Amino acid sequence: SDPRRGPACSTHPTSLPAAVLEAFVRVMAPPRFGFIVGKDTDVVEDQKYRDIPGDDSFMADLSDDWRVDPESHEYLKDCEEGTKGYAHCDVAIAHWVKKNNPDIEVDIIGPSDLNLRRLKKNIANFS
Repeated sequence: SDPRRGPACSTHPTSLPAAVLEAFVRVMAPPRFGFIVGKDTDVVEDQKYRDIPGDDSFMADLSDDWRVDPESHEYLKDCEEGTKGYAHCDVAIAHWVKKNNPDIEVDIIGPSDLNLRRLKKNIANFS
């Protein structure tokens, strides 16, 4: 190794402390925002709301996992296959932000995924 440059491995990413690596990744990665979801009372995909001005076509490609079964009030990802459900306002807002801001990462956080470690990965969290 060249003594003028210091130890050969000192600039290798694996030689950096974990906290420094984590900070570097956060700076280089797209900004990440968390949306804490769990509402089951504010459905947006309902015929009774079709007369209200607005366009909900952005919801067409929302994963069924984030729709709620109106009977059990559970996300479809936790229901039997074939269960039908509707998106609620919290998920709809997160999905709209994701679709209209491709330069950021949206982290949809369901009730069973909510923990301090997950929240700390985001710049901000909304509920």
